[in-house]
Amino acid sequence: MRYVKLGRKPLLIGVGHHWAVRVESSSSNGCWYEILGNSGNSAKTDQNEIGRSYTRAAKSGAGSLGGSTVGKTTKSDEEIDDFISSWLSQNPKYGLYAANCQKFATEFIAWLTDDNYNISAAFDTGNVETKSNSLTHAVAHDGTAYACASLGEGRGAIGPYSVVARLPTAHAGVSDGTEGLYAVAEASAIRYEANYGNVVGAHVDVNVNTGLGFRNGNAEAHLLGFGGRVGTDGVEVNTPLGGIRIPALGAPINWIGGLFR
Repeated sequence: MRYVKLGRKPLLIGVGHHWAVRVESSSSNGCWYEILGNSGNSAKTDQNEIGRSYTRAAKSGAGSLGGSTVGKTTKSDEEIDDFISSWLSQNPKYGLYAANCQKFATEFIAWLTDDNYNISAAFDTGNVETKSNSLTHAVAHDGTAYACASLGEGRGAIGPYSVVARLPTAHAGVSDGTEGLYAVAEASAIRYEANYGNVVGAHVDVNVNTGLGFRNGNAEAHLLGFGGRVGTDGVEVNTPLGGIRIPALGAPINWIGGLFR
């Protein structure tokens, strides 16, 4: 059993993120996988290429704050190589609204975890197709522990539009600083979320989410559904019935972060 992490890096344009995926058995033993090219750090080209790096952060700088564990995998390195070869044959050309870093990362995570993963970040752009996600597992790894149980989740993106639909879900988690510093207990009866690129997002979410801390590049505080977060994903205001997010307000944070990560 190995652990799967999602790492993100703010883009220098100030809005949006580059995504990378790490498969690791420990903080010192793992490999990052990410698309190079227009969304990575290599020379500008429209030919998709998957880069590998064995450092603490990905070659692009994604995951420099530790990343966030999203699930577990039993896939071998040989199976991973086969998946990547197949994915590249189906997605040979990079496209901001098509086969980009977020499409690769999401579909790679879904395959690694057999569609049992916990991604909380919204898509910026892309053309992402995944099966329904069971979102029911527990993780205790490298200073972070969480457990989630859900009747299912669906997510996808077409161009700048993305949606998430989640059935009743419960989640509890803590981290000692490796992947943030937080303690949360969340319970949601149902959630529907829609986003338009890095401009605006809104959601209906019947919830009593409670927690405090810093995770996924955002500072957050919630009590029985009331609260919000601010950081790399912009500014979000929440109530027990839903909320609104304005990603563009995170542009100054992302621009500064992009200079150092």
